[in-house]
Amino acid sequence: MWIIRWAFVAVIIALVIGFSLQNSELVTVNIGKYHYQDVRLFWVIYVSFLFGIFVYLLVALLHQLKLHSDIAKLRKENRRLQQELDGLRTLSLGDELDEDIPAKESIQISELGQK
Repeated sequence: MWIIRWAFVAVIIALVIGFSLQNSELVTVNIGKYHYQDVRLFWVIYVSFLFGIFVYLLVALLHQLKLHSDIAKLRKENRRLQQELDGLRTLSLGDELDEDIPAKESIQISELGQK
C-alpha cells in the first residue's frame, strides 16, 4: 500500500513541476491599490489555490462548529426526554394515575357500569 501512496505523490509532484514549467510567464497582479509586477504566473495560481483552500477550510470549520452545537443541543434534549420517560416508566399505576384521568373519561367509565 505504501508503494501506491508514494507513486501517487510522485505523480502529483511531476504534475506540479510540469504545470510550473508551462506557466512561467511574468505577469502583473493588481489587488486593489497594490500592484505587483513581474510575478510568475504559476505563483499567482498557487497562491490563489491556497487562498481558496483556506477559505474553504474556514467555512467548513464554521459549519462543523454549528453541527457540534446542534448535536450538543439534541443530546441535552434527548437526556431530558429520557429522564421524563424513565420517570413515567417508574410511575406506579395507582399513585398519580387517578389524578391525571380527565373528568370526561371518568364519566364514560361510570356510564358503562350503569348500562
